[in-house]
Amino acid sequence: MGAMEEGIAAPGNKHSDEPPPSTIEGPQTADSPKCGAASSTQSGCWKRLNFLKLCVFLPVCNGIINGMLWSANSLHFQEQGWPLERLGLYGLLSSVLRLVMTQLTSRFGPWFSLMINIIHLACLVPVMISDQEEWRVTMQFVVQVSLDAILANDAFVFFHFSESESEAAYATSAQLQSYVLGYASASTIGGIIYDLARWPGLATTHLILQASVCGVLLIEPCVHRSIKDLCRRKEDKEEAMNAVLPVSICVPEAVEPAPVAANLPGMVDTSQDHPQDDGFRNRSRFSSDNSTISVSSSKKDANAAQKSEHAQLPSDSNVFDPSTAVVTSSQVDKGRGATAKRPRFDTDQSDASQASHTSQARLSMLLAETRPPNRNSLVLIPVQTQKGKLHRDLWFPAFLLATFSFMYNCAYVGEWALFAIYFKEQHNWDSATWAGVAQSSGDILAAVILQILARVAPPSTEKEEAGFKAGGAKKLWYAISSKPYNAVWCCLWWVLLSAGMTVPNLPVVVLSQVLMGTLYVISMQTTTRLNTFYSLGDPDVFLKLQLVKLNSEAVGNAIAVVTAMVLYERVHPNAPFYVSAGMG
Repeated sequence: MGAMEEGIAAPGNKHSDEPPPSTIEGPQTADSPKCGAASSTQSGCWKRLNFLKLCVFLPVCNGIINGMLWSANSLHFQEQGWPLERLGLYGLLSSVLRLVMTQLTSRFGPWFSLMINIIHLACLVPVMISDQEEWRVTMQFVVQVSLDAILANDAFVFFHFSESESEAAYATSAQLQSYVLGYASASTIGGIIYDLARWPGLATTHLILQASVCGVLLIEPCVHRSIKDLCRRKEDKEEAMNAVLPVSICVPEAVEPAPVAANLPGMVDTSQDHPQDDGFRNRSRFSSDNSTISVSSSKKDANAAQKSEHAQLPSDSNVFDPSTAVVTSSQVDKGRGATAKRPRFDTDQSDASQASHTSQARLSMLLAETRPPNRNSLVLIPVQTQKGKLHRDLWFPAFLLATFSFMYNCAYVGEWALFAIYFKEQHNWDSATWAGVAQSSGDILAAVILQILARVAPPSTEKEEAGFKAGGAKKLWYAISSKPYNAVWCCLWWVLLSAGMTVPNLPVVVLSQVLMGTLYVISMQTTTRLNTFYSLGDPDVFLKLQLVKLNSEAVGNAIAVVTAMVLYERVHPNAPFYVSAGMG
């Protein structure tokens, strides 16, 4: 994410002779040099407003929107005589689209999130007209799952509250708890609205909440900055193309070739005017890649200049860092070889919008590679360090965490998609409200438990180290319950609760349903903490691991919805829970 060690977003690259940027006073605006980056002097009132907007209101709205329709969609399909299998296929389609939109939002940035949420709002108009046609309800259901602002909100929260590790941890924790609160209460809210106003009431509530989300995105400074960067994208590309145009090397006729060797076309002889160091006498004037002429009075100075140019070039893999192109061309001034540096591009782009287009350095490299070779236009493009992928040591932990995220999403989403129709047909519950209350209680209970644990027994590295050094039963407990083995215990609980849903006893089934919601929230927090643990404080690695988690959840959602509906209708009502227990 381009953040420095103390958690503050690093400023964009500047020329070495420029003074460091001054601290930004007051709230961030679209003209701020660092979109969304928290300032140490930012007013407390503005910070509180940002906290309420990004960490409370927006995640609550997203949670309600994502979970509200699940409490009644199977009931509505049954009332209209539409097969549940098609509902499962629509769920598969929406989950795949959600996976694609997650990738696109990560690549293009906040402006893309605003665009898809406006499309989401527009797609609710047909169902407001009539809910008796399947395509209208299907459109509402698909956009509800696939088009939301949760990924962009993660970036907003990180950059607004990244002054310190404790502040960032508190903000992200509050965001997660708010989302859980909205998602947990969504089934109850949806059940109440469906019992009172049927599907038109759900559509109206959906429209109001989505309009609120779009309003928040419209006033977000990071979105403003992202749109501004998008508008001048064409101008930046034209400047990038000009930066790699051929530079003609005009050699005056007065300069005679060296008699000791025949000069190649384009080679400039400097032996008469510039005595070289011993280190360069036996070395070709062409670089190893035959792309530039390097003339210097000292090998040490040349190496230092090259290192300086490489240090000024940022990593292209970091999608939130401003990127600039440094192009060095060989010129001859009055018959002497000279190395000139072109002005770099500093478009002053925001961090959160860098995923919207390729960096200038990559564009310059692409143009240099596709241009036919010309010995009179020799351009040096510094080679960048590849940092776009996870380190090899993290592949196996990332795979295990992805598998874990896939498993608990398959188990919970399958139960979530079926609970309304399952309780009605198998346990004679005709009220969507009470089924929603049972579904919500587990998630709310989990939020309460997490709050109590955070206040009474907060996680402590020193406490874990003391437990491992204690010996005996205490050491054994810490050995089998510490990271990453706590995920194994979650898997065992998923097996027990999935099996409990198949018991022909209503209290046991209700208890299993409630605890499933609690376990789902705990599993989400476990995965996030393990991602934090393996990232070792690197925000770029953390976001990559979180992206793996989101992708695994989306795949799990896609598979769970369609398989749960098909197994319930074609095989046996308890078949989805047997499959979930086997996966756990």
